[in-house]
Amino acid sequence: MSHALMTQEGGNHYKAMGMQPVEFCAVNRYDPTAFSALKYVSRHHVKNGREDLLKGRHFIRLRRDLRRDHPSLYGFKALDVIPVSEYTQANNISGLEASILIDLHVWALGQLTLSESVIADLIIQKFDCLIDMMYPQKEK
Repeated sequence: MSHALMTQEGGNHYKAMGMQPVEFCAVNRYDPTAFSALKYVSRHHVKNGREDLLKGRHFIRLRRDLRRDHPSLYGFKALDVIPVSEYTQANNISGLEASILIDLHVWALGQLTLSESVIADLIIQKFDCLIDMMYPQKEK
């Protein structure tokens, strides 16, 4: 592991991970929106909670809309150098968080059996369920 991955400015939420999001995404050539969504779902429980999941969900919407509005982005596909299962295992990510990361990885790889819009909507629904489950709003 490089020295830069062993240090962190402003906390230790990445340094404490078994595999950092930036390493996984750089090696697998994720686009910026996929990287951001993965980063936020991976760290929500140790950093900004609900806010991180809202940001992650927003980046799924951005990815869907940008790929729709800029067709040249459709040709960009991530790699599978580090399998998503290795990332989730290294970071003890399971359940709904792992399901979101798996769906995002399949989408980033371009290995879809559904349309991009449908997969984006499914991931957004999973984010909504995770938000409601982990950070329920108190009734006023």
